[in-house]
Amino acid sequence: MVTNEWRELTDYDVKPVQGCSHDVYRTRIGGYRVFFVVEKPIAAILHLDKREGAHGSTGKLEGRADDFFDP
Repeated sequence: MVTNEWRELTDYDVKPVQGCSHDVYRTRIGGYRVFFVVEKPIAAILHLDKREGAHGSTGKLEGRADDFFDP
């Protein structure tokens, strides 16, 4: 996902995470899920986990997104 130019999220297999008040997204890379937020031109990874254990962690994602937006 890292390039010299900004690309839209629709260029990747990216989906919004349901139940988060921030715009948190997820994508799959191999056997892992990557959860991140985007504030153009910056994307911050909030959490990385194996696919089978990655769901149900919206509370953890919310806290980390809060830290990103309001340090």
